[in-house]
Amino acid sequence: MPSRIYLDHNATSPMPKAVSRAMVGCCEQVWGNPGSAHAEGARAKRAVEIARARVADLLGVDPQGIIFTSGGTEADNTAIRGMVAMRGAPVLVSAVEHKAVLEPAKVMGQRAPVLPNGRLDADEFARLLRTARPRGVSVMLANNEVGNVYPVGRIVRMARAANPDVLVHTDAVNALGKIDVDLGRLGVDLASVSGHKIGGPKGVGALYVRPGLTIPPMLRGGGQEGGLRSGTLNVPAIVGFGKAAKLAGWRLDQGQMNETARLGRMRDAFERRVLTGLPGTRIVGDPRRRLPNTSCLSFVGAVPEFDPQTFVKALDYVGVAASAGSACSCQDPNPSHVLDAMGVEGGAVRFSFGWNNTATQAKEATRRVVAVGRRETR
Repeated sequence: MPSRIYLDHNATSPMPKAVSRAMVGCCEQVWGNPGSAHAEGARAKRAVEIARARVADLLGVDPQGIIFTSGGTEADNTAIRGMVAMRGAPVLVSAVEHKAVLEPAKVMGQRAPVLPNGRLDADEFARLLRTARPRGVSVMLANNEVGNVYPVGRIVRMARAANPDVLVHTDAVNALGKIDVDLGRLGVDLASVSGHKIGGPKGVGALYVRPGLTIPPMLRGGGQEGGLRSGTLNVPAIVGFGKAAKLAGWRLDQGQMNETARLGRMRDAFERRVLTGLPGTRIVGDPRRRLPNTSCLSFVGAVPEFDPQTFVKALDYVGVAASAGSACSCQDPNPSHVLDAMGVEGGAVRFSFGWNNTATQAKEATRRVVAVGRRETR
């Protein structure tokens, strides 16, 4: 049986031992309720605040703006619904947003189209800002399926030039840990992130709320998290998220060998070999502005009767874990809404590298991908 090569970090990233150890230590030693007034509660509260500071540091913001949630979906929903509650509709979103943004914005929003390479259609976006007069705007920092990185800072400036009172949210879930994310520099009002995309546990994320901005709570009760998100905090998960954020920040800060550059070299070498071994393969997305770890490939011109799901299953059989789209939509029989918005026919396969992948693994993965592709052509 061949050794497994995991290339689906955009779905979830494996947990480093340092993170799991921090969580186990928390369960055993920091078991108090952070809302309690005694010493055990104070210890748990300190652990939460240390994690909050670590997540804030990775995002380039003040810790007071970080509100812990159950994940990116809750953070996205809170942001979209909060913008509408404060400013009213419509909310302008891109057509390639995660469904956690598209679904709550479905009735009260408008979608801005993208070009065939997945870039935002800047002219149409500017027209919609003028004509639709949105009260809220949400454009992701990086797309989870094709890896495109969007100019959120420019979008903020465009939106505020059209309406100074507009609120701007970005889903930064898949950008975190792969590229530098400085929310303060981008100037957004709200942003969503998730722990398990950077090697933290599942079931924990955060919503950044610009200091001075007050949005309605999604959950009411005991008033935790500044009254925005009531409920007893999941301290071990938050501690794990904080540890993962610290490790992700360290990897991004390693000078010439930082994670962004390392992942980019590995991904580019992988793509060169696949495109050489399977002529007709096409890179889906914007090759000039995308996440360094993400390779979305269409084999329509390389493999007769190419079917993404069949190809992914064949890869799994030979020990390569990849994806035919977003993990959140893997049970959906319909084509990817992202690829559909880009006009991509026939589907594609996403390979996403991460902290535990090596150049040797990437080379071996290429060999297996090419072998599967050639076998499918027979």
